[in-house]
Amino acid sequence: MKRTPSAKVVKVTQKKKPVTEYTPKADKGGTTKANDINQMSSDEIREHLAAVRLAQMSLLAKNAQKGATIKNPMQIRQNRRTIARMLTVLVKRGERAV
Repeated sequence: MKRTPSAKVVKVTQKKKPVTEYTPKADKGGTTKANDINQMSSDEIREHLAAVRLAQMSLLAKNAQKGATIKNPMQIRQNRRTIARMLTVLVKRGERAV
């Protein structure tokens, strides 16, 4: 199919993500490793845990919508495992995970 001169090229700009949304680091494959979690303080883990839980809930809600698709369905599994890693570290430290 040939391109006609009347076809317009539209520049698409990306929307900025809200600060509260959790975005994993790309260099780590999308998950937070256990070594990184062990090096965090308990307060940092709790803050990170809240952000990951928020991201997980939004992914699950979007995935449950009829006709909606998410960019990376594996992110649901990665978030679930990251949450489990953080809770495990808190339990090993003898602290209550909220």
